Amino acid sequence: MFFLVVLIMTRQVPLKPFSSLMNLALFGFFAFQANFILQKTERSRLILLQLIVGWGFLMLGYSAAFGNSLGTSLRFLIILVLIQGAFFINPKTSYIRILIGFLVLQSVFLISLHLILNLFFNMSSYMFLRLFFQAQGWGDVYTFNGLFYNIQILGNALLPFGVFVSLIYYTGIKRVIFTGILFVGMLVAGNFAFLLGVTFFMISLFLVTEKYSTKKFVAGFFVLIMIGILVAQPAMNYLDKTVSAKAQESNPTRIDQAEVLWGNLTENPLNFLLGKGLGNTLKVKTKWRDYTDNIYFELQSLYFLNQMGILNFLIFVGANIGLVFLFLTNTKVKVIYFAYILYAFFNPYFLDTSHIVVIITLVSLNQALEKRESHLLPNEV
Repeated sequence: MFFLVVLIMTRQVPLKPFSSLMNLALFGFFAFQANFILQKTERSRLILLQLIVGWGFLMLGYSAAFGNSLGTSLRFLIILVLIQGAFFINPKTSYIRILIGFLVLQSVFLISLHLILNLFFNMSSYMFLRLFFQAQGWGDVYTFNGLFYNIQILGNALLPFGVFVSLIYYTGIKRVIFTGILFVGMLVAGNFAFLLGVTFFMISLFLVTEKYSTKKFVAGFFVLIMIGILVAQPAMNYLDKTVSAKAQESNPTRIDQAEVLWGNLTENPLNFLLGKGLGNTLKVKTKWRDYTDNIYFELQSLYFLNQMGILNFLIFVGANIGLVFLFLTNTKVKVIYFAYILYAFFNPYFLDTSHIVVIITLVSLNQALEKRESHLLPNEV
């Protein structure tokens, strides 16, 4: 069942015909987990889960009072409850391997497409492919110079997360191969937030988990300097073009979205405190976009704040942080989670099925690392 969830979540199955199948897959996965959760979960933790579910249904009742669509309200209720319920599942290392397997396939596809575009297309001839991807709702493929193509398509959301997990979970040649493929695929995806997430992850991992001798530190620093010299100019060109593109296209849209969502939330003090209810949709049209009945925003985190209000949003964030420290006891796993939050926060795929899969994977990774440190699992995987 987890196989099906990942299959759909990574968009290896066509998206639109299977939108309802995604919900069924999630229901099925957690239905299989129900016996474990009820029988194996400590009583205090089970009470916590019951409080989370009860809180969710209170928000659903509040949403009904606003007359929001029941189907849309239930969709967001399921996401919120399952994000936190995912901490309670029965962890298995197979979940890690399934996810990494699909993300490696995604990366191989991105790298292959990038090579094909470089070898057989130019800045004018590739446009039909870009229009095709956009028409199918698969994402976007574009270039500024005809050499580097940004392939921002469905399924890319967890590539940086895959880099983090692969680097920690695997050892030896598997770590080199899988992490390398995922990292190159992530670069081809061309999302600046991904680079921020990887930078945060590497710095945090170095600071909080590794103890290096002076000799190793000096050697590592020297290698970083040499790499920095080699990539400095291409990196600066990439950053300059990325920031310029964001300034011209994405940032005005995000500012517009922020103004619309915040204005809707702050219409009165009660709305600000408790939100406009799960499934709230807007009837607003600006010069940038028509937001009528939209449930997807580039600033998805702000859209959840709009639905939940400041009080419920803080309850959700506080409960999530508490669950992280309760279930993710390994420091490296915590670093992975917060690195994911950092880069996902700036993208539309925040607080969705990707988030659920992240937690399922990290709970499994946490157990795997505990067993490895207790010598119950071999170092080479």
